Amino acid sequence: MTVTEQETLVRLKPYTAFNGAPEVVPAFNVETAKFVADIGDERLESDSLDQLQRLVRDTLIGARVEVPFVSRRGRRGVMRGFHAGNRDILVTYDDGDKDRFDSHAQVFTVDTPRELIDAIVDRDAQILALADERDKLIAEAYKGGSLRRSGEFFMEALGEDLFEPWHLRK
Repeated sequence: MTVTEQETLVRLKPYTAFNGAPEVVPAFNVETAKFVADIGDERLESDSLDQLQRLVRDTLIGARVEVPFVSRRGRRGVMRGFHAGNRDILVTYDDGDKDRFDSHAQVFTVDTPRELIDAIVDRDAQILALADERDKLIAEAYKGGSLRRSGEFFMEALGEDLFEPWHLRK
């Protein structure tokens, strides 16, 4: 927002409204005795700092934008805003599918070379296939009795279950 009149603003300590949101710099307008913050082109005003912070949070959560990205699986889409209840990032893929990401989900920028994305997607698929193969081998080893939990194996060798409560022992 372009301020046309001369204002006397006292800048306050910047803060982040919630995880994943841009930093907000609230101020106190000496002439109007109101707390203010600029979010994009919108100026928010309030009588109290707490109320201003709630307005900022609600404004940011309600904002609708389009931030293009490429997912870790190589799908293109746009991040559109925040879920009002849990603050997940709302996503729409180019094919129309919708999804949610938490704020820690990894995404590529749209200018990331396709070769790099494809290489990472390929390695992820290889890792998942190897983990699946490993899990099957572990299950087979448990079933055959050659893989055991250390505590059970040790107690069996001692001949007594020391983890059983003393009052339940025979």
